[in-house]
Amino acid sequence: MVDPFHAAFLVFTLAIGGLRGFYQWRNRANQPVRHDATLLDRALLVFAIIAMMPVPLLQIFTPVFAFFDVAIAHWLSVAGVILLVAAVWMFWRSHADLGANWSAQLAIQAAHVLVERGVYRRIRHPMYASLLLAGIGQFLVLHNWIGGGSIFVTGVLFYFIRIPKEEALLIGQFGASYRDYMRRTGRVLPRILNVATIDPA
Repeated sequence: MVDPFHAAFLVFTLAIGGLRGFYQWRNRANQPVRHDATLLDRALLVFAIIAMMPVPLLQIFTPVFAFFDVAIAHWLSVAGVILLVAAVWMFWRSHADLGANWSAQLAIQAAHVLVERGVYRRIRHPMYASLLLAGIGQFLVLHNWIGGGSIFVTGVLFYFIRIPKEEALLIGQFGASYRDYMRRTGRVLPRILNVATIDPA
């Protein structure tokens, strides 16, 4: 019998892969005018792909990570499915609201604009927020520290390594406009109060 939580995770994986593939195809004609395609950034993208597919699939279909299994209450696993659904929604809206600005690489497009609508109205990096949501949900449905924790680790790495580089690129492109946007928003969580300082969170 198929574990329903494993099945939910497989549907999540197909949804994320399908969305990413569609937007890569739609934006295939993008012409970046500036980019920060370092070896570290490429390595992070490769790590993300491995963390989102091979690692959890190995955990689901083989006993290779069985030693790292953990008992999780049924209601928490249900909550994990809800988090995965929320992550897919935010992942989709992040791409849809960015439109032609989106690229898998850290890049400025020829007709790049500063997007402050939709999910970007309150947070600057909803795509990375979706990774963190997915990471928690993945752990709760897969019940394993390795297979379940791999996406969350990816989200943390992106938060501390990729986001600062992305924001530096955007400050270089939009200057004071982006700094003002930073004052009004949080990185991956909505800002509760508007304050005069730039919030790193």
